[in-house]
Amino acid sequence: MKNDQPQERTLRFLLRSLAVLCGVSKGALALLTQGGLDLVVDRLLSISSAMCSVEAAGILTQLTNPQSALIRLNHIQPIITRLLDLVDQCSSGDSLLLATAALNNVTLQNPSGVDIMYKNGAISRLIGAYNRENCATIFVQEQIVTAFSRLASRHLERQMVEQNAIPVLLEFLSLTHPVHADYCRRIRYKAAVCIGTLANSEVGLKALYDNKAYAILSNVLYDDNNVSNPFNMICNNIRTKLESKYQSESAV
Repeated sequence: MKNDQPQERTLRFLLRSLAVLCGVSKGALALLTQGGLDLVVDRLLSISSAMCSVEAAGILTQLTNPQSALIRLNHIQPIITRLLDLVDQCSSGDSLLLATAALNNVTLQNPSGVDIMYKNGAISRLIGAYNRENCATIFVQEQIVTAFSRLASRHLERQMVEQNAIPVLLEFLSLTHPVHADYCRRIRYKAAVCIGTLANSEVGLKALYDNKAYAILSNVLYDDNNVSNPFNMICNNIRTKLESKYQSESAV
């Protein structure tokens, strides 16, 4: 994203201020009663400024927060398409967080959103953004694993394997952070659940084997051997599936 001009900086500041105000229900309701949703969507879909569109995505994230359920969007295809275009253009963790958080909130509202996301190449585009310099923040990682979990639940195992989602998910299993321990626990758990879903298919289990998942899972379980921990139980179950499939095959 290029450096913005003074007028654009002012608009970005105003949009960001609106996002802050919409973080509380009174502010969000005030915006909606003034017809602000159309303004936000128009600003998001405008191609004149990617930076302003990202700020509009931040407002949309607040308005579509599943905990408040203030709005339900009907025509989501152009919104998802635009958000993925922004994912391609983001050059910082902050901007990528706004785009991916809005993407996840919008797709949560409507099951067809996940299919739209997939058909627009979301898997490879999210991985590309994640691998971009300065973009892989802990907050972005949580949004990516959330998106991958929804894609996996739609039986897109082969597509996720072919587009190299598994190495990213396996990386998340060992995620740590000196400050954001709670975020890390959530990400690790979501990654384990997603990997468990992939492991239920033959193509997913084979890809896990090819990506050395057995060794990674063993290291994770060695570091924390609390067998009653739900995360550990999921990891152990995946490892057992790998053992059953590939040790028995090697014995034939």
